[in-house]
This record gives sequence, C-alpha cells and structure tokens, in this order.
Amino acid sequence: MATTRRSRTRYSGSQRSGDFPIACAAWYPSFPNSRQEDLAYIISGKVTDESDTASTGSLELFHYDYKDGDLASAHIHDVDEGQLLQSIAIHPKGGGAVCSFSSDCKLYNLGKSSGLQLKVSDQDLAPLKDIGPQMAMIFSTDGSRLATGGKDGHLRVFEWPSLTLLFDHPDGYGLLKSIDISLDGAFLAAIPATGKYCHVWDIEKSTIITTIHNSNKNELFGLCKFSKDGTKPFLFLTITRGGEGSGIGVWDMEAWNKLGIKTFSRDPITSFATSHDGKWLAIGDAAGVIRLIEVKKMQISQTTTDAHTSKVTLLDFSPDGRVLMSSSIDSPLSVTKRNLDKEWKEWQIYVLLLSLIVGSAILFYVFFQHSDSFWNFPLGRDQPARPPPDAIYGHVTDFDGGEFM
Repeated sequence: MATTRRSRTRYSGSQRSGDFPIACAAWYPSFPNSRQEDLAYIISGKVTDESDTASTGSLELFHYDYKDGDLASAHIHDVDEGQLLQSIAIHPKGGGAVCSFSSDCKLYNLGKSSGLQLKVSDQDLAPLKDIGPQMAMIFSTDGSRLATGGKDGHLRVFEWPSLTLLFDHPDGYGLLKSIDISLDGAFLAAIPATGKYCHVWDIEKSTIITTIHNSNKNELFGLCKFSKDGTKPFLFLTITRGGEGSGIGVWDMEAWNKLGIKTFSRDPITSFATSHDGKWLAIGDAAGVIRLIEVKKMQISQTTTDAHTSKVTLLDFSPDGRVLMSSSIDSPLSVTKRNLDKEWKEWQIYVLLLSLIVGSAILFYVFFQHSDSFWNFPLGRDQPARPPPDAIYGHVTDFDGGEFM
C-alpha cells in the first residue's frame, strides 16, 4: 500500500539537494486559497531504491516562496513497491497530476484536510489502466487533451477528462524522446529516440501532415516544442550538429518550411522548455549550463552556470514565468530566478502618469508662491495700483437720472 508522510525539511536558497535523482517534475498551476503572489508548488517523482528484483519511489510536493527564494518540502507520498515512476503531466488549470508508473497511470490531486498533501484521485482512469510505462506525457494548453507516448512508441491522445480516445497510433517507432501538442490542440509532434526525424500529426484526422528530416547525417533532433504566444505559429526543434555545437531550428506551421537554425551551445541540448506566455525558451545542456532565450530576438538573455555540474535532465517554467525549475543527476532540484527587467503593466503606467500630473501641480504651486513680484500678482481688494471708483464712474451725485455725459 502507498503511504504518506510529511516532511519539515527546508532548504536555504533556491537549491534542493538529495541522494536520489528526480525522474520527473513539474510546476502545479495553483492551489485554492493560497497566496499565489508569494507561493508556487512543484510535484516531483523520484526512485528511492532500485535493484534487479524491486524498486521503490515517492512523489514529493514542494512549495517555493518567491519572496525568500526558499524551496521547502511540504509532503512525501510513497508509491507502491515495484511501481517505477516514468513521467508526469500536470493539468494546466489545476485539475491534478497524471503520473505514469511501470504498468499504469494514476491521477493525484492536492488536498488540505490535514495540511497540504498529495492524494490519489477517485476519478476513473480505466483507459490508462495497464497501459504500460509512458515515457512522455503532456496536456494541451487549455487542458482539454492529454497526449501520451509509450516506451514502445505507441502514441495516444485522449480527450480530458472523459478520456475518450481521439488518436491512436500503435505502429511504434521505438522509444519516443519528445512529444508536444500545438497551441490550438490540432497537431501532435513526436521525435523518436533515434533523433532522425520529427513527425507532425493532425490529431483529428490521425494522419501525418509532414515529416521533418535532418539536413545532413551529422544532425540529430532532440526535443520539440510548439510556440505559445498565439501570434505566429512555429515549431521549435533542438538540434545537435556533430562537431558544430547544438541549437534550435524553427519551422513555420503553414508550409512547414525551415526558417533557420541558431547555435546556442557547444554541448548537446538535453532539456527544453517554453514559458506559458510563449515569450521565452529555456535550454539545458550536457555540461549543466542553463540558457534563457528571448523568442522575439532568438537571443540569449540569461546564462546560469552554477545550478548544475552535469547534464540538465529537465526544465520547467513556473506558471507566471518568474522562475525556472531544473534538475540533473548531481542536484535533483534547483530553482533559478529570472534576472530580467520587469515589464510595465497597464495600471503601473496610469499610476506613473497620475504621479507626474500631481507632481507638476505641486511644483507649479511652490514656484508660484515663492516667485518674484513680477509673477506674484496681487489679488487683494485694496491693491496699491487699483484706481478709485470715482475715476471710472464719476461721483454718484453727478448722475440725476438724465442722459449720462
């Protein structure tokens, strides 16, 4: 039976250390009644003991404090013996976390009956029972579809939460390295472990609409991501070019033409992530270096070299994109803040304009009160230069009601 246990361990700074590597991890969108501006949550899975005959693992819930930069373990859920963790997909609207084990998948939700903790959901996941290990899983951006890629290359797309099977391709191409669903939920991209090509499927029609091949035999595809900014539809593929470093290739989604390839690292890219607003990409390489890339310019805006000393195995942006979670063999979980200039929000611009108007009025008032006599106009009734009424209207006794002369 699975058991749960609470952990009071806190980790100073953003680095989380441990003895066991992380098998899978992702940010949880939010938790009801939480201080969203201050806290964010991460669910991670790890193998705590593995041998030829048995294996054990656990799911761990962390909360990250934006103000202090602290990552703390909130709850540990031990899984059944022999259920080796493979991958995790978290619903983008907080509808739970689907975890793949050796034989089937389970759905976990966040509960708060006796403190924040992970609980196995009562939702029926019959179509995912005995499905086997899924090496890759991902929800569509709106959470209406779940794509899975089995160890044998079997691709499936389910409607969520009904789990109606929309796409089923059992003709495996071997172990899958990476899958992703387009922003509109219409296309599915998949790269096999060989890295020799990338298939793009039309989910509704269950047909391949294009196959992207390597330009030459020295190139290998690694990971795939669709653009998410909603303006220009692109497909990003990480590419390792033998002896020439590795980078990102960009294909448009209209004619599926290659727009270009840009090199970002001398080492192979081992992890890839996109921010939820689609403005940023993140790559981690075999040397443990993390690079943040601005999509608009396709330029590196931030490089982190001290988070890991070995290959980065996973990357994931927080829901608001303020921090980046990463993992490697040497340091299971690390959180890195984005060192970027803050973007102006609309209300901040209005506050600034109002401040300028008020400030200008105050300065004018001070200047007026302390200016010389030329500007400090006399305003009293008995002004020295004010002429007497007689000089303008004459004496009141001179007017007898006749014609005024």
